Amino acid sequence: MGNPAIIAERYSHYLDIHQAIALGYGTVATIRRRIASGELPRVKIIRDGKRKNVFDPADLDRVLGARPEPVGPAAAEAALDAAVDEVVAKAPRLSAAQLARLGSILDGGAR
Repeated sequence: MGNPAIIAERYSHYLDIHQAIALGYGTVATIRRRIASGELPRVKIIRDGKRKNVFDPADLDRVLGARPEPVGPAAAEAALDAAVDEVVAKAPRLSAAQLARLGSILDGGAR
């Protein structure tokens, strides 16, 4: 069987189910269903004193699809700006009174 410490080191880059979920590979049910069907290979190891199933990230990508790339602050702001531009393009023209009211709301005056 081998030394558990050596085995754990060999698979240290593998992800456990909770790490896979946190990275966007799906839910517990989805991952377990893919294990049960034989589509998703797993390795059983002892990590942190507990028996765990771990998964090669390449297998997770292949079976469950590549996870979305993390969105940094600049990308998130660009996406928000694009959404605002879309809303503005579809919005009706506002009167001066409506613009003033909206301005006061955005400045915190709607409390």
